[in-house]
Amino acid sequence: MSRVRLQGVEKRYGDHLAVASLDLDIREGEFLTLLGPSGCGKTTTLRMIAGFVRPTAGRLFIDEDDVTAVPPQRRGIGMVFQDYALFPHMTIAENIGFGLVERGAAKDRVAARVRELLELIRLPDIGERYPTEISGGQQQRIALARAVAHPPRVLLMDEPLGALDLKLRETMQLELRRIQQALRITTVYVTHDQTEAMTMSDRIAVMNAGSVEQLGIPTAIYDTPRTRFVADFVGKINFIPGAVAAAGASALIVTPLGRFEAVNPDRLQSGQTATIAVRPENISFLSPEARATTVNRVDGTVEGRSFVGNLLHVTLRVDATTTLIVETRPQDPVPPDGARATIGWRPERAILLPER
Repeated sequence: MSRVRLQGVEKRYGDHLAVASLDLDIREGEFLTLLGPSGCGKTTTLRMIAGFVRPTAGRLFIDEDDVTAVPPQRRGIGMVFQDYALFPHMTIAENIGFGLVERGAAKDRVAARVRELLELIRLPDIGERYPTEISGGQQQRIALARAVAHPPRVLLMDEPLGALDLKLRETMQLELRRIQQALRITTVYVTHDQTEAMTMSDRIAVMNAGSVEQLGIPTAIYDTPRTRFVADFVGKINFIPGAVAAAGASALIVTPLGRFEAVNPDRLQSGQTATIAVRPENISFLSPEARATTVNRVDGTVEGRSFVGNLLHVTLRVDATTTLIVETRPQDPVPPDGARATIGWRPERAILLPER
């Protein structure tokens, strides 16, 4: 296991700032995901760790070794890409053992390591097949086995599941995580898929415009986003803009839809602009009795619904420019389309985001 540190790492391409003075400490043995949209700098960051891209400024360390100027082949890095890049003329066993053979390892050691890894990835009987004779998911596991055959100090993965169908991708998320934990290799993973990041990661670094907007465990990223971008990028969410009218441990927010209460972790002050963010699963349709005792409530017209497997997303039209999404289960009672309804949420389930 190795620790990876980025200190003030920056990458420019002419006038374009791809990565902006990034400080990041990746712990020994952890699975850290760089999550963000296309063009946010996540792949550039990964490639700088690998040594394929030279930083414009800053320094990179693996453990205590400054590797900023060290070429990729001398960093002790394992890489897995979306394109598995298996050698088609070699058997599966030869693909996995390739790096060991190149390093001059003895034949018996190579054979033992290949057997060990085939058992680890749960494909013990395919060593004599060729890449064209196995499925995409199996090829992905072979690519991972090859990357770790000569144990790397750090494993880097760049959207390795992007070419797989949804069901296989979900299965492979669990498999990759299982293998990483078994090997205890420090891993940096790049994806734009929030579900993938949530499922696999110890911590997630959400990137936007070359910077990390928030770094934390998956539940913190989802439940307590620190910026509007993070709240919007990770999961579905409703936004209600307003201003703080009274502040303390809780705040009273005045908005075009009414006055609402929310916890105030950032200690916003009266007069500050702020946005209330509420996850759809934290909003409920209110009965007449519940309406009388619910502080945060909004009236509107049910406009439509979408069925997403075990969940139902219901759209409530509040005014000409505002709709809110409520998440329920298909078996729960929901007012029909066109009906007037009241929805509500508890103050502690609202996220108060300062204007940035």
